[in-house]
Amino acid sequence: MRNISATAKALTRATLAGGAMVLTLSLGSVAVQAATAVTFDPGAFVPGASSFTADVLNLKDYSRVDLGASSGGSTAFTEKGFLLVNNASLGSETFNPTGNRDAYTLYFQYNGTGTQNATDFTSSSQGVFTGLTYTLYGAVGESSFSVDGSQPTVSNEGATTVLATGSLINGTTSFSANPTGAAANISATYIEQLSNFILSPTNSTLRVFGAFNNNEQIVTVVNDGRSFLINGGGGDISFTATTNPTPVPEPASMILFGTALIGLGAAARRRKSV
Repeated sequence: MRNISATAKALTRATLAGGAMVLTLSLGSVAVQAATAVTFDPGAFVPGASSFTADVLNLKDYSRVDLGASSGGSTAFTEKGFLLVNNASLGSETFNPTGNRDAYTLYFQYNGTGTQNATDFTSSSQGVFTGLTYTLYGAVGESSFSVDGSQPTVSNEGATTVLATGSLINGTTSFSANPTGAAANISATYIEQLSNFILSPTNSTLRVFGAFNNNEQIVTVVNDGRSFLINGGGGDISFTATTNPTPVPEPASMILFGTALIGLGAAARRRKSV
């Protein structure tokens, strides 16, 4: 993914970058929200794995961005890649969850689209995301990632399980031509696919955030300035939770319920008079 500003990272401690996802983030048009501590249970797909609590998942980024057709002052782009969960943080403490990248691997695979205001990556640009989807996987054993043959790839040692999916809420991008660097702010939904992977918070709607910092040592412009690669970039994501309200009966349901009570009362009176 692309890179996110230090301000966004400091404010949110999360935001998937450049073509990435988010669970709710941001700068500009995206509202900044406090990160929520989440308890994850890899034991949901790897028996015996220990649970852990974190408010940030620190990532390694393996991605590719390609430019498409230009129209007026904008040029379309596509972005795809993988985000490996390298370790985690809770407050000021960074730690590697027991078994992470050994007994199991957590990673996001994503695809994004958007437009930017430059025709290639030989000059700096700003852009917006128009679409983005992702899948969060849990893999048994160790997985390896690279940008081999100019494409992001993953090799899994064991079986994979879909833990969650999500899609774009909103997001922005930027690219620096000199020095080379990439950045993005994104917000996306989080839809659980394996219900017992997250133990807490419960009864909540989750969103995600991400922040990435990719410089010329990580970003490589290829394809005559029409594409760039990110190989092992750094970043992090965090979650925000919104408590789901207790359902309130609809008026029609309340009327039916009230009618039923009236009927019960009438039946009781008839039994009493017999």
